[in-house]
Amino acid sequence: MSVELTPEQKKDLEEFAKNTLFGEAKEIPYKPLTPDEEAIFDSDWNTILDNLSRLDPEIADWFDSQRKFYKIAAGIAKATFSGSTVFGGLNPSSGQFGFQLIFPRAFIGANTWVKTISSAGWNDMFGSSSSPITGSTTSGQQRMYYYQGWLIYYGIKPVAWRLHHGAKDYPVFYVEPQMKIPKTDKYITLLKSYNNILVTPTGSHYIRMLFLETGEIEIQPLGLIYAEYDYLKSESTFYA
Repeated sequence: MSVELTPEQKKDLEEFAKNTLFGEAKEIPYKPLTPDEEAIFDSDWNTILDNLSRLDPEIADWFDSQRKFYKIAAGIAKATFSGSTVFGGLNPSSGQFGFQLIFPRAFIGANTWVKTISSAGWNDMFGSSSSPITGSTTSGQQRMYYYQGWLIYYGIKPVAWRLHHGAKDYPVFYVEPQMKIPKTDKYITLLKSYNNILVTPTGSHYIRMLFLETGEIEIQPLGLIYAEYDYLKSESTFYA
């Protein structure tokens, strides 16, 4: 059943589309959160934000600047998940879906974000053409992602990156000057995407990055996974 959006909601959705990379999709399914769900979203968002503030205030501010878009992404999950269409925040119940910061096992199928770059040049960083990172429409495992860039904790720095989203190949984005900004007393480097990235339950994407040297890098997406209770309650979802 379609939902009639208010003019303000339509405007927000248009702004979301302008600020989001989502491949060649022509239409974004969307069902707004209820007032009760919005209250849960804001309360649990503030919990995540407080933890990020303890890590780095700049990261927290950057994350919080996109709050409206993350809330819309929750509405996209609500419109696309089957069965589990009630938003439960950080602590969903059976039959609901929730959200968390993206973690490695769900995103790249590994227990850590550390990656070894064995050859200079272009490397598959998150997924690949033959094995892209996808959402899921499988009952009990339904999930999707929305993120705005990456956090680099240590290691070599990328020079450029490129997004391949479904059938759409985006242009290369050069970031070497951004990587040379002094961190002073910070130990995390922010690598900002020029637009946020949405991967719906039926979507797929992969990221390639260019390096001029070899070595290790610990890099993770800054964003949220939206997933069903059954998926988030499973220990093997987080470690295997």
